[in-house]
Amino acid sequence: MEQLINELRTAQQKATAGDMPAAKQNLEDSLELLDGAINEHAGPKPSARAVRGYITKAGFAVDKSDRRGVVAAIDSALQLLQAAAAVKS
Repeated sequence: MEQLINELRTAQQKATAGDMPAAKQNLEDSLELLDGAINEHAGPKPSARAVRGYITKAGFAVDKSDRRGVVAAIDSALQLLQAAAAVKS
């Protein structure tokens, strides 16, 4: 989970700096990490679907060079991930 959070934060930083291709790569890496985490855990995964939706939304914002959209979508994904991590602790 920590690696996923780090990838998202890196994507956010790169998008803020205007490096959209690098941000897009970090988002793609984030989706792979998310898929790996989903496959490791059994049972319902509603928050994982929501996180995926926010990462996808961030990807669309990258394609439009919308820095604010990227940051907002990643913030939403991070909030869900951090809330899920807090529940597991």
